[in-house]
Amino acid sequence: MADRFKTREEYEKWKSSRPSEPTHKGNYKKEGAPGPKRSHILALLLSILIILFLFFVYLTLISGRYGGSPNQIIQRPVQEKEVVIPELPVDLLMFTNNFKKMTEVQQKDLAKEIEWKYYTRGSGMVSQVEYAGFMSQITGSYYEVTVELPNGNRAIVFYPKTDKYDWVWKLSKGSYIEFKGRLKTIKNWGLWVSVYILGD
Repeated sequence: MADRFKTREEYEKWKSSRPSEPTHKGNYKKEGAPGPKRSHILALLLSILIILFLFFVYLTLISGRYGGSPNQIIQRPVQEKEVVIPELPVDLLMFTNNFKKMTEVQQKDLAKEIEWKYYTRGSGMVSQVEYAGFMSQITGSYYEVTVELPNGNRAIVFYPKTDKYDWVWKLSKGSYIEFKGRLKTIKNWGLWVSVYILGD
């Protein structure tokens, strides 16, 4: 190799002009190959995609199981119970006496079933007259009259503020009245049963 050059300077010049070879073959990086940082990013993105896919599968299974959104409240089917609805016109004395004999479950079911469906009439002694409020069973009324029924139960009759019902203001404790109206609900207070009526 030295014979090709006349002087050592020419040889050194030729040697320095040649491209240097990699010292370690393992560190040689091909052009276009992903580096270590790029590989980590790709692995992280792949992990996120897998997690999202599994979460989507989970939501799909939940929706298919419950037939709707996973946040939807699933109610157990309620077994139908035979509820005895009184025939018209409602006899308050018989109705309240029979209501007392029912279980708590039967009373709650019946109270829901009869709401606003029946008219009734009755009579008794007035024990209180007061103004209806937002805590009353029937809102939007003006007068709330408590009537003691002959069988020891009570009828709470509500009346609006109109000229037709001016007589309500004149009632006194111990007054005897006859009433009629639409039955709203019924409730057992333990010692007595109260029926709530929108007076007509």
